[in-house]
Amino acid sequence: MSCIAGIVNLDGGPVEGELLERMLRVMKPRAPDGSNVWISGNVGLAHALLRISPGQADETQPATLDGEVWITADARVDGRADLIRSLRATGRDVCSGISDAGLILLSYSVFGDRFLQHLVGDFAFAIWDARHKTLICARDHIGVRPFFYVWAGRRFLFASDLDALLVCPGVPADIDEIAIADFLMFGCYLDPERTAYQPVSRLNAATVIRVGENGVSTEAYWQPDPGREIRYRKEGEYVDHFQALFRQAVEDRLEGAHVALDLSVGLDSTSIAAIAAEEAPGTGRRLTAWTVSCKQMLPDDEEAELAGLVAASLGIDIRVQSNADFELFDGLGDPRFRTAEPDAFPDWSMRLAKYEAMKDTGARVILTGQGGDEIFAGSGAYYVRLLRKRKFLRFVAEAFRHVRSHGSVEGMGLRSAFLGFRYWMPDYPHWIDQAWRSREKLDERWERGWRRFGGPNDGYLALTRPWLSQFLGRYEAMKFPVLVRHPFYDVRLASFALAIPNHVKYGKRLLRESMRDRLPEQIRMRPKVALVGDQLRARLAHFDGLGKPWAPAKGGQRRWVNEAAFQRALESYLCGESSAGSWSSWLLVMPAMLKFWSDGLSSSSDYQRDGNAI
Repeated sequence: MSCIAGIVNLDGGPVEGELLERMLRVMKPRAPDGSNVWISGNVGLAHALLRISPGQADETQPATLDGEVWITADARVDGRADLIRSLRATGRDVCSGISDAGLILLSYSVFGDRFLQHLVGDFAFAIWDARHKTLICARDHIGVRPFFYVWAGRRFLFASDLDALLVCPGVPADIDEIAIADFLMFGCYLDPERTAYQPVSRLNAATVIRVGENGVSTEAYWQPDPGREIRYRKEGEYVDHFQALFRQAVEDRLEGAHVALDLSVGLDSTSIAAIAAEEAPGTGRRLTAWTVSCKQMLPDDEEAELAGLVAASLGIDIRVQSNADFELFDGLGDPRFRTAEPDAFPDWSMRLAKYEAMKDTGARVILTGQGGDEIFAGSGAYYVRLLRKRKFLRFVAEAFRHVRSHGSVEGMGLRSAFLGFRYWMPDYPHWIDQAWRSREKLDERWERGWRRFGGPNDGYLALTRPWLSQFLGRYEAMKFPVLVRHPFYDVRLASFALAIPNHVKYGKRLLRESMRDRLPEQIRMRPKVALVGDQLRARLAHFDGLGKPWAPAKGGQRRWVNEAAFQRALESYLCGESSAGSWSSWLLVMPAMLKFWSDGLSSSSDYQRDGNAI
């Protein structure tokens, strides 16, 4: 995998090689293993490599197959055998060892505008077609790999890293205040293409953008199909099909001599660890699990003990971090930790320590359990739709299977359908500046956002919410040379999970059946539980949160938070007088994170932004 960048001057002006080199320098911490630049007149493409393992062959990019069509790609193509078969069926002679970038180029050559329908994997890439004088950029189905762009007059610039665009002349770092409001209210942006800067856009997941003499156009090339259904006669067939897809999703992401597993004691990450452990023998690949213990602050926390049980049963090494060893916000004032956008997670020192330790063990790939909750969410509206369409026999049959499987009608959405669904939302953060709140109509945005956040449990909605890829991008924001992968976000697996009956996946029944004899029963049948106690309150109290310099930045356009109101809310929270709900607690962190980011903007310099201080 890698980082990419590029420039197209549609006014015909030449691309400056020094500028592309500067963009690459910003991204070097994430991809330190060599870089290349290709320029042809008014077009330039750049590529920086992250080598997954010491024995990995160097792949030279930007690359071409014919001298006319060029690519720079941050890509892992899955389902390679099927894609190569499809290409060979057209009469092409395709070498089985062809690179992923080469496969993308060949698919474009053979299938034309439909080539994205043949690609699966995690990718962000740009193709320059000199014959048609067109740049084609695309991002993977879920938005795992990052892609940012700027359209400035007759100039189009793109990069894997937002900072790489901000160092370009003519790209102003004007703050988008609606993005700031979204961050304070939700920890992310409601609009999929929005960033913290007005001129810079984020390419949405499953979207292709074309840049040519007629300007810029974007379109979605894929979206989950809520109407697709997979139905088998025997329930064991669902398990068999899922196991095959799940194993393939994990296998496709197991690269390198050493792989780190981000392990909690939930079913999702432990299931990935189980499959990875089955695949490791005979490959020489080493697995190490990493978990976080809260026991020193929350004595009832069992995370470390249960994670140790899982690791022992799978025969893999485990490392345990105590969150009591890391103070919230520690290091965030350091220019080296500056992020291009405000970050919603205050445990930077702990995350960086873990990633540094992973790197020291030789791991450059991390597998997480992210995505399991989304793909197994099911749809509470499914049974209601059957009733509304007067498919009464189908409803009775499906309801019978659900009750037989789960012992009740829980999870069918009937209570919400007949009594009305109550959208959940936390307490409004009243420390947001009142004049700004009124001027930008933030109350309306708050209501709209939480109707999406706090809406009904639904797998389709969960996979299409615009902030999903933003959360995945927080791993990249640390500019660390490790590649984070999420097997549950494999589009083949997600599409299958959305299409199977609700009673099969409700409560992750399908995953539990698949893990029979693979995980300890104590873990396999453990219900999903929230963290024991209020971890944030415990950590702030442990480190004397009231004594820390949390005051929001003052003056000018950064007057977004009423400092006095925020301090009152914080004191009330730490004293146990206000809500301990996880979201209400988390929103208290946003002004502090905004302060550190805003302070970093005011103190940063071109030298720091150029990557030399990172």
